[in-house]
Amino acid sequence: MEYGFEHYLKAGHGRAYLIAKGDPEKYREKILEACRKDYAFDMQCEGSRAFLTSDLVSLFPDKTPFIEAAVESFKTASGLEWREMNHLSDLLLEFGQRDALIHKLVAIEKEIYSDASSDMRHELLQAFEYLAIDLMQSGDERDLGILIGKIGRWFANEEGRSVQKLKSYFMWFDSCAEKRYGSDRFDIARQNTKYPELVDEYRRIMSHEMVYSRSKEEPVAADEVLSWIREDPKIEHIDLRCKGLVRLSSDELTKVAETLMAESDIEVKAGILAVFLTERFKWPLDISILIDLSYSEHERLRTNACQALSFFRSDRNRERGLEILEGGYDNEALKLVIENFREEDEELVLGYLSGIPITSDNEGEWHGIVSAISKRHGDISLPILKWAYESSWCSCCREYIVEDMLEKGVFPEEYREEVKWDANLDIRSKFEA
Repeated sequence: MEYGFEHYLKAGHGRAYLIAKGDPEKYREKILEACRKDYAFDMQCEGSRAFLTSDLVSLFPDKTPFIEAAVESFKTASGLEWREMNHLSDLLLEFGQRDALIHKLVAIEKEIYSDASSDMRHELLQAFEYLAIDLMQSGDERDLGILIGKIGRWFANEEGRSVQKLKSYFMWFDSCAEKRYGSDRFDIARQNTKYPELVDEYRRIMSHEMVYSRSKEEPVAADEVLSWIREDPKIEHIDLRCKGLVRLSSDELTKVAETLMAESDIEVKAGILAVFLTERFKWPLDISILIDLSYSEHERLRTNACQALSFFRSDRNRERGLEILEGGYDNEALKLVIENFREEDEELVLGYLSGIPITSDNEGEWHGIVSAISKRHGDISLPILKWAYESSWCSCCREYIVEDMLEKGVFPEEYREEVKWDANLDIRSKFEA
């Protein structure tokens, strides 16, 4: 499978660099646009698209237009667009424009102290924290003192608010500071500030031990979970987790499963199956029940049954997937075959994979397939692994595929140059001398 420059750029794939290297001018406008705004599909490798973008800019003898495009976009970028801020912040550091980050940090700090709504303030604090991380990691001990002082000032200004809530806004920053400076970070900051009392306030807040509500620890009963489903039969698994599904014991999970067959409302039955759509909440009874439900004419019930089956390795699952595919393409059926893959399935699977469009609108389809492939360590044939490696816009899934090929000793030689330019730095690091 071969895609064009834009596909690989969006994926953060190192092949984008090799394509552009052949004729940089042909891709000048697309690279300029990449300097103006975030273009990443995912955030799995926070901001590291900037490294690929910087590499692409290095193909031009005069980098000025690209730097100017990034600086101008950064000046006008709203602090509410935190993904945009993250990308441009990292990129400008690569371009040696650290002062631009300082100016933007000060501007966002002023907005935070304005009469911004609570929703706006949350977004602004996200942008502020990321800028602070970039400045701390690229600076010295004096910068640490300044940044911690700024955060401490905001803590002091929010007197009366929950300490836990305040701490939650800057836990990422503090973990990065601890990683760089260790447990001495508070003392180092205090020695490098004019306002030690603000550093002390930062220490007080960030040293607070998080205590979670007792109600969040109380177990939830099967009847309560079922009441959520009856109230909203179309409820999704993620919403069930938010309501408290994570507090359901294995015994109560079994009770939910036992309710399924007695349920007469088909919409509620499909909703009950939504409980069993992750590995943690795997179907606890005989899978023949799920196989029977996979024949249902009710689309959601059939789809959820197939998805619940996907956590089991079984010849019956593979046979059911193949049976469904005989009637035409079905995403969940293809995943069942992939998750129970045999060598003789390769041609069939590749035939279906070649017809899957890789688009934002179709993410639920291709991303699920790539994820299924990435979980089949050592059992999937190389052509299918290569499809996933080249097709996926998700850099995290691509990393798993690369690891799988390396572990099996089948990593293609023709990939060894392009992975050195991958936006995912964890992929790059696997090939560093």
